[in-house]
Amino acid sequence: MAFLRQAFLLLALASCGQLCVPEGPREGLRAPSFETTLVDGSPIRSTDLDDKPTVLVFWASWCGPCMQEVPQIEELHRSMGDTIHVLAVNGGEPGETVASTVHHKGITYPVAMDPGGRIQQRFEVQSIPLVVILDRDRIVRYRGNGLPVRVNALLQGLVK
Repeated sequence: MAFLRQAFLLLALASCGQLCVPEGPREGLRAPSFETTLVDGSPIRSTDLDDKPTVLVFWASWCGPCMQEVPQIEELHRSMGDTIHVLAVNGGEPGETVASTVHHKGITYPVAMDPGGRIQQRFEVQSIPLVVILDRDRIVRYRGNGLPVRVNALLQGLVK
């Protein structure tokens, strides 16, 4: 099945260029678009992230592995500076809970709210933490439960 998906993608790219990449939450597809608000109430759209590679992290405060991953994501956010976007997408918790977690964990990267779970549905989130890494064209380059082992190397390759 993966072979057929890759063959379809190659055919689509060969016939009409990168703009014709179908939308979907899997590697090689253009990430689904979304609109929501950050924990501070400001709006954010997926198109706001098109200028740089993006690390999307789906998480919740009650998720032990999510909380263990926060320092790694924070370090990635600091070390890669302005060359990437990092956006955490909370899994439908109340705003007060999210804001409290952000404060107590010292999270400095943007945290988006997903109260109705629409973003999670579009990305077919089955378990968290889920990390999705996108290139500048919002093509999914990595999808997994946690950061890839060589995340800096992957992102450096996408920054160019």
